[in-house]
Amino acid sequence: MDRRPLLMIAIAASSLAAGTAHARQASAPPDAGARAAIIYNFTRFSSWDASRFATPSSPVVLCIQPRHALAAHLASFNGRPVGDRSLQVRQTGTFDRSCHAAVVGPAEANSARLASLAREGVLTIGDSEGFIANGAIGIITVGRQIRFEINNRNARNAGVVLSSSLLRLAVIVR
Repeated sequence: MDRRPLLMIAIAASSLAAGTAHARQASAPPDAGARAAIIYNFTRFSSWDASRFATPSSPVVLCIQPRHALAAHLASFNGRPVGDRSLQVRQTGTFDRSCHAAVVGPAEANSARLASLAREGVLTIGDSEGFIANGAIGIITVGRQIRFEINNRNARNAGVVLSSSLLRLAVIVR
């Protein structure tokens, strides 16, 4: 059995602890660093078709609104590895095909907008109530733990394949 995915998850868990401590020091929401680390790991455990990239070394572009509470925390992951590529965190008010993944705030989480992003090949990530009804990955809080739900059909509609390791960790997979 290949234990690399389990090792990656263990490393991610240690990143979460560090991110949470950093978030508290910066007087941001107490779990912002942990949520940002989880989002970074979503990109690491997702695959896009090669046609979505200009070159074999093009980065995976993660888009987020500049005013989103996680924007500064996600910026700290800019340049980190995502498979054979690197992560480019783009703070922008425009989500389009140039984004491979997008952290969608509650104002943009309507069904028409999320369906449009999926047609453009964008993996949608959000934390609003019931996000996976129309989005791909929803971050939730269960007790004191940050967990996530996945709508795999919505991810596939965006042309994104989510790792079986990621699917196994989700609280809900549709």
